[in-house]
Amino acid sequence: MSRGALFFILLIIAIFNLCIFQNSALSFSSPDIPIHHWSYESIEKLAMGGLVGLSGIDAKPMTRVQMAYTIKEAMDNIEEEKLPPHLSFDREYVEYLQNILYKLIDEFREELVLIGASAARVESEEDESPLKKYLNTHIGFPIETEQRFVSVKSRGDLLLENENGLRLDKGYNLRTRVYPWVNMFNLFTFSARPALRLSETGTEVFLDEAAAKFTLWNLELSAGKSAMWWGPGYHGAMLISNNAEPLTLARARTVNHFRLPWVLKHIGSFGVNFFISKLEKDRVYPEPRLAGLRLEYSPLPCLSLAANRTDISGGRGRPKTRARDYWKIFYGAGRDEFSTGQEIKRTDTDQLASFDLRFAAPLPQAVPIASGLEIYGEWAGEDRFSFWENESPGFLAGVFLTDIFKNKGTDIRVEYAKDKPAWYIHGIYNIDGSNLAYAYKDEIIGHHMGGDADDLFFRVSKEMPFLSTPYFDAVKAGVQVDRERHGLSLGVQERMLEIAGDILWTHKGQLAFSFGYEFEQYKNFAYVAGSGTRNHIVTAMIHVTF
Repeated sequence: MSRGALFFILLIIAIFNLCIFQNSALSFSSPDIPIHHWSYESIEKLAMGGLVGLSGIDAKPMTRVQMAYTIKEAMDNIEEEKLPPHLSFDREYVEYLQNILYKLIDEFREELVLIGASAARVESEEDESPLKKYLNTHIGFPIETEQRFVSVKSRGDLLLENENGLRLDKGYNLRTRVYPWVNMFNLFTFSARPALRLSETGTEVFLDEAAAKFTLWNLELSAGKSAMWWGPGYHGAMLISNNAEPLTLARARTVNHFRLPWVLKHIGSFGVNFFISKLEKDRVYPEPRLAGLRLEYSPLPCLSLAANRTDISGGRGRPKTRARDYWKIFYGAGRDEFSTGQEIKRTDTDQLASFDLRFAAPLPQAVPIASGLEIYGEWAGEDRFSFWENESPGFLAGVFLTDIFKNKGTDIRVEYAKDKPAWYIHGIYNIDGSNLAYAYKDEIIGHHMGGDADDLFFRVSKEMPFLSTPYFDAVKAGVQVDRERHGLSLGVQERMLEIAGDILWTHKGQLAFSFGYEFEQYKNFAYVAGSGTRNHIVTAMIHVTF
């Protein structure tokens, strides 16, 4: 990392931490929660019920302590009887939300006790070893093993979207991951996610993720290999998702949202997230830097807003980026994609920007459609961006409804995304042999649909307590349909239809087993009129926590 980049990181964090010591909750170092962990959707449901706010949940991964503070908010609201008025008339809905909360408490009990949630403490913890306060180790768990059988036509392998760049070979594919971590003095955390991958083409042992963190008050500094997801999207994100392999990066962020001092504390809470990474060598200009900045604002508990900006710059053969150049890039002064004339400017970079929002609220009992409503979206642009001057707009919009027709545990989500031909490509920072630029190891960092494409996603899920047994106390099934179109501006469009189903059994949060099937059908495959192909994926997964 250059001195200019490091200075820019520290400058941003210093500005946003001037008032943190006065009014932000004291935080502790803790490991990240995986991007697709079940707790994120559980928090969404509590937010739709009015028990918690939305702040922080759209900058994944959250830390375990950060999640614990959100859970504690719900616990305090129930204990102090600060329930929204609508819950006073729907005891069945209250019990349903409490069951979600109890499951979250079981998962994050250790962190809840750490931040002072005495109601989460159990009797056996009273006599725990004093050493645990200074050195807390979680070695060898949880363990997650996935077995997939893949039938792929017309190609050698298949990218599984939003799975850390995982490519599946024909035939059997096994992936086993563990997530050990060590915490020292509640200031330092070291975590890793080593993985073993077996397929008919060979065996691979690698680090899926790994991080070293230092946390003081509300500031977290970390370095390592980390998956990220910025924005409220469920099936994709326009700027940052875990579709590609996790980036090796340095990151600085506020763990919990903070408020400004004096009378400004009433305007809402804020959060900031900044990272810088180095991309791969196989580019026209090898090893350029990718930097990202996310500023969050929650004026109300039910509303979350954010502005995001990412930039690819530098690289061997290009001018080095200085601290003041980052300010020009993120502020927008260097927004043009290329310079005119022969001068090569430091601000000739690949820039993307977006605004996103999420709104969640309960629906009145008189409205029988659902118990809770969530509306979210992301409006984005490539290289030159503003609401009034967006030459290449892209957007994502979604709706999430819980307890359809007041049937507890029945949820529906609809999400649509679309962009323009200029998305994710560039004339300077492209990968060798391609015009694709906004990618890492050939996989797009943003939305998996790619540029010049759209994606319509629908999912319905149902909790099935009537299928519970003494061995599995919770059962949930889901069905989803995904339709993608690629090459929207071309004469021949590639079309993909995906239909999938899954069922999950869990036991006291310690054991989970799932089974799923996915069918994909392509028309005009590889933009050849009349060609087609079909793929089949069968998945079995077991997740064990000791």
